[in-house]
Amino acid sequence: MLPIYNVELYLKECLDSLINQTLKDIEIICIDDKSTDNSLFILKEYASYDNRIIILEQEINQGPGVARNRGIDIAKGDYIMFCDPNDWYELDACEICYDKISKGDNDIAFFSLNRYLDDTGEFKYRIVTTNDFISKTPNNFWCGKNVFINFKIINKNNIEFPNYIIHEDHDFGLTLLMHTNNICCAETRLYYYRLRTGSIMNRGGKNTINNVPKILKKYLPIFKDDINQILNFYKAISCFYTTLLLRKKANNLEDIVRKNLLYQTYPVLFRNWYVSQLPERDDTFKLVLNVIYNHLFGDFDLEQNDNNIDIVLDCIAKLHCDIVNIKNKKIKDLTLEIDIFKNQTNIVKMYGTAKSRIHNQLSYKLGQAMIANSKSIWGYIRMPYILSYIKDIHKKEQIAYNEKIKANPNLKLPPIESYPDYKEALKEKECLTYKLGEAMIEADKSSLKLGYISLWFKCKNIQKECKKR
Repeated sequence: MLPIYNVELYLKECLDSLINQTLKDIEIICIDDKSTDNSLFILKEYASYDNRIIILEQEINQGPGVARNRGIDIAKGDYIMFCDPNDWYELDACEICYDKISKGDNDIAFFSLNRYLDDTGEFKYRIVTTNDFISKTPNNFWCGKNVFINFKIINKNNIEFPNYIIHEDHDFGLTLLMHTNNICCAETRLYYYRLRTGSIMNRGGKNTINNVPKILKKYLPIFKDDINQILNFYKAISCFYTTLLLRKKANNLEDIVRKNLLYQTYPVLFRNWYVSQLPERDDTFKLVLNVIYNHLFGDFDLEQNDNNIDIVLDCIAKLHCDIVNIKNKKIKDLTLEIDIFKNQTNIVKMYGTAKSRIHNQLSYKLGQAMIANSKSIWGYIRMPYILSYIKDIHKKEQIAYNEKIKANPNLKLPPIESYPDYKEALKEKECLTYKLGEAMIEADKSSLKLGYISLWFKCKNIQKECKKR
């Protein structure tokens, strides 16, 4: 499985190592992630004379996680291996791993790799023994390259790579470990890992605007277009997000011993990964990290915040930038910054988001029903009854809420303006769904209900305006 993006200089060497494997019964799935160089041309050239090569083309660049998941969806083999297209395998890698994993009841075969320094041509060798593997698992386990996996484990547990982050193989690898009983180690070097300029991990290269993923473009103004800071943030937030994903998955494990082991791992994982992304001299930021760490672990419930991760990331992005720019602040001022961040996440934890509040308003509910029922004649026929039912239920909910806060004023929801996503949530009021609902309410309030006569034409105008926007 190869996720491919702008690797024309290295792709042939990688493909040669795959098509010449001593184990011939393989498929080579290549996912071109909208390369802008000759990578796709090279792929098609190789595929023209080797029908084991399967090419998938992404319509837009989405990163290796999305690409690998698309490849997993169509894979037909009994086992799966991953390869970065700037790296390459030993010619007998597949055969050695297949022999190793098939001899026992093993789910994963783990093997060693060689680090190849592209600038100097130097190799760095290191054999990973079984004891090394056990002592480092699960704190440092990653699964993007040097593993041979029984595909049944992936299919049975719906394991996939998280999208739009780096270190996506850490999440994939540790999720595999959650569902794996037997692992074997082939104590030999089978993979060549190239350290080069310009890859997504940068591997020692220069940072440019082109290295900034689309998902982070919105943060550029916050960091004042400082590319190094935005990429450092990208690495750090990927670590944070990966840790939260893994904690959520561990919550669903039935194996209590394994669950407790993983729970002990995540704080260490978070601290190790996050700290490793920070400049060594930035003691202030590391101080703040410790405060974030103490606040988050133990009282941040991912189960309740799963749909609000973006809000948390936005808060952390602003915090990250603020701290980088205020190194001379006193500790108590830094703690205040963290308390503001904690208050914002607490609002999300206790009350949800401003976006969810708007979605719960009558205008949005009516608009949703209008859209859903305008797709068929039967929908139009039953629409008046459905809209009437929604209005009745909403009215009862409002009465129940008012009685609840009358009995206990502390249960009153905070002002919607205090939510961290308030400004972003206001966009929901400009969408087609909300506007249609508003038009319906306005027609219902009109004298003698005459507003219903022009409602159809008004809805058509709203659709045109929204489409134009």
